[in-house]
Formats: sequence, structure tokens, C-alpha cells
Amino acid sequence: MTIAAVTGRRKTVAAALGLLAGCVRPAPPTCAARPEGAMAWVVDQGWHTEIALDAATLPEPLAGLRALFPGAWTLAFGFGKRSYVLAEAGNISELLLGPLPGPGVIQVKGLRVAPREAWPGRVTALPLNDEGLAALAGFLWESIAPEAAAQSLQGSLFLAASRDYTLGFTCNTWTAAALRRAGLPVDPAGVVLADAVLAQLRPIGCTA
Repeated sequence: MTIAAVTGRRKTVAAALGLLAGCVRPAPPTCAARPEGAMAWVVDQGWHTEIALDAATLPEPLAGLRALFPGAWTLAFGFGKRSYVLAEAGNISELLLGPLPGPGVIQVKGLRVAPREAWPGRVTALPLNDEGLAALAGFLWESIAPEAAAQSLQGSLFLAASRDYTLGFTCNTWTAAALRRAGLPVDPAGVVLADAVLAQLRPIGCTA
């Protein structure tokens, strides 16, 4: 099965989940100007959320990942079920079984543009102080299993996660927990779908 076919089927499954949710997500207000200072961006991928950071501001040891993406302006991080994200089974059954528990994986993507240019209208900008950025970077680093083997695919790096994917700890729970560690008023309790975390960002962020 090709990557394009897998991607198409993922979108079909995501669309079905969206219909089951039965709601339309209002967006945060548009940023009045280009955000300045330390920022985290939450990327809305429909069914899945990711966290993007300015590669130049990453503290150690997370900053060591910059060497793997030469020239990257942005590094984006996401959590998921390893077999689903990598489509190891290569058929629709793996996609349908995606929500079931399994080993987790951290996906890292390097982009040569800012988040707002990579995902126009789909990123929420969240200001951070230095302590918040350090705490968030620490959470992301701790999410990677010690001495995790790296796998490269389609321009992304995949690293074994330090915890499993479960129905109680999904990609969106992970995003909410990361933002909570950064000191933002986001509660990961009960977060399963993307809407549950994105709704909490509306009062504190803006659409870049």
C-alpha cells in the first residue's frame, strides 16, 4: 500500500470521527500582529494535534535534534500509536484499530518556514516565558524513550516514546499535558479528541 493510500484512508477515518463528534470548532481570534518572543504553536491536524517550536530557541538537550534537520526554522512534535502512525500493518485494519492501546512514538518534523506559513489558519500561537519554554522542552525530551532508536520516513524522524498510547492517553492528551507542564491553563484530564484541547486554547491564544 502506498503512503498516499494510507494517508487517504487516515483522512476518511478522521472525517468519520469528526462526524461522530457532531460539532463545529470555533477558532481562536486571529493574531493582531506576528507574535514575538518565546512561543509554542499548537497545530490543528483535524483529528490530531502537534506542538511546534522555533528551532533556534530550543534549550538543551532538545536542541540536539536541530542537527538532524539542517536549516529548519521550526521543529514540530507529535505523539501517537507507533503501528498506526507508521502504518506497519499496511492495511485498513490497522487504521481501524488505531484507537486501541499500543507502544507510543514521537514524530519530529523539521520545516524551513514558520508554523503560520506551514499551516496557515491552523496554528494557535501561545506565548511562553523562559521558564515555560524550558519546562515544555523538558516534557518533550522526557516523552522520548532513553536511547530510543530513530527511524526516518517521509522527512520525519520517529523515536520510541517513553509511554504507551492508550484510550486514556492519546495524542491530544499528550499535547494538553505538554502545555500544562509549560505553565499554561490547560487541563489534560478527560482530553481524548482534538476538540477537547483546542477549546481550552481559545481564551489564551490566537490563530496565527
